[in-house]
Amino acid sequence: MGPRGCPLNWHRAVSGTIDGTYHAVVTFQKGTTYKDSTIDKTIHIVFGKHSDPQLAEVDVNNTVYYVDLETGDVTQ
Repeated sequence: MGPRGCPLNWHRAVSGTIDGTYHAVVTFQKGTTYKDSTIDKTIHIVFGKHSDPQLAEVDVNNTVYYVDLETGDVTQ
């Protein structure tokens, strides 16, 4: 849920969740040898849960990070 229009500090008025899965296949090369590795991560983002509305809680495979929605800074 978000605000209508373009008010200043819109990130403070946003609430809700985003759930998803990150899937990637990465190829590593060492000399002429190639090795593929698969990466799968579950992602759960919560807006408006933290006491500071400027922070979003981002859970990646049960590791929680906090993202400052104004600056983009990430802390754990």
